[in-house]
Amino acid sequence: MARPDSDRPPLRLAPKASPDDVRVTVRADDEAVSEIKQVTWTPDPDGLPAPTVQFDPDAAWRDPVPGDKLAGATVETQVARAWFKTVWRARAPSGREIAVHALAGGADADQAARFADAASRLLRFSRATGAGGVIRARSVDASGRAYATDLWTRGSLVDVRHLGWSLDERLAAFRRVASAVRALHGAGLVHGCLRPGNVLLDDDQRPLLGDVGFVDVARVVARDPNNVQRYTAYVAPEVRDGAPADAASDLYALGRLLQFLLLSIDPPEGPEAVPVLESIADAPAGLVRIVRRCVVETPSARYPSVTELLADLSDYGNCDHVGLAHPHRREINRTSAFPPPPYDRRARQVQLLRPRSLPPSPAVSAVAGLLALIVAALIGAALTVVLLRR
Repeated sequence: MARPDSDRPPLRLAPKASPDDVRVTVRADDEAVSEIKQVTWTPDPDGLPAPTVQFDPDAAWRDPVPGDKLAGATVETQVARAWFKTVWRARAPSGREIAVHALAGGADADQAARFADAASRLLRFSRATGAGGVIRARSVDASGRAYATDLWTRGSLVDVRHLGWSLDERLAAFRRVASAVRALHGAGLVHGCLRPGNVLLDDDQRPLLGDVGFVDVARVVARDPNNVQRYTAYVAPEVRDGAPADAASDLYALGRLLQFLLLSIDPPEGPEAVPVLESIADAPAGLVRIVRRCVVETPSARYPSVTELLADLSDYGNCDHVGLAHPHRREINRTSAFPPPPYDRRARQVQLLRPRSLPPSPAVSAVAGLLALIVAALIGAALTVVLLRR
């Protein structure tokens, strides 16, 4: 991870910022409309430390192990792993269970710097706004390579096919996601890597945005030709071509996320100048047109902000006045005919009652299979003996 030629200065957050140190302004249509309350570093109820980050790009880093202290908490068990981070159950000084998100060992200096910067920005956003719909950062490790949040283990929008949501419930979930993105944009932040797996569900099945600003999605897509990480369908064409993520690319991703909620699978269509959206042709025409305006290829042709997107969503039944019409295709408004996604009640119960955990390793799976065969053989032998005695 060392980068001797780095001239990047260390990131620093004051250990205790005064109310005048940080101001966050909400903006809409390029005009300041309100000012979020100034940031004050009040004591954390669980004893997590005030933010002090001094990032050294040349410092070595490894994956955490149980017992490590990061971001003021003691990590205990790993509950998830992504390509760039691990997530751990951890114990705050108060004794309450929380989550610690740690940069994966072996990450390069650029990813480490991005992680530290995103964690610091998320902490400031969390303290400044308290906005619902975004996972709240509680503290950041002094290294900048780990941060603490509340613990969520209920799954993500990837599990929508098991939830049995009606169309209205799916649209309500999307509104919450879009409103959270609007709050980020108002604070000058870009999510940059929206996809179903980055939208977690809380205990009431309400969406929560994770990984805000942590992923260089253009780099991920370039290194992931087989789409293992499932980002490809949600990445705007200009970002794939190397442009930085911005509010317009977030709007593209929101359109694809709405399409995912209508389908319960990743959108099959790729970027088009003006998409036909054949996969959701049976959806209400207003929703098709809203998705189309989000995912049109030219960024300037998309919604100018999330506010306009939400306004159209509230009026999607009036299909001739929302979104973007296709120049060569006329949508038929089939509001009442649109079917819900496939629903498996048993799978839903399993999903919501069991915390998400890491999949078993191949070795563990092999041993479990062998034990199952041995048990089956013993039961068969016992039944044979019983039958012969009769």
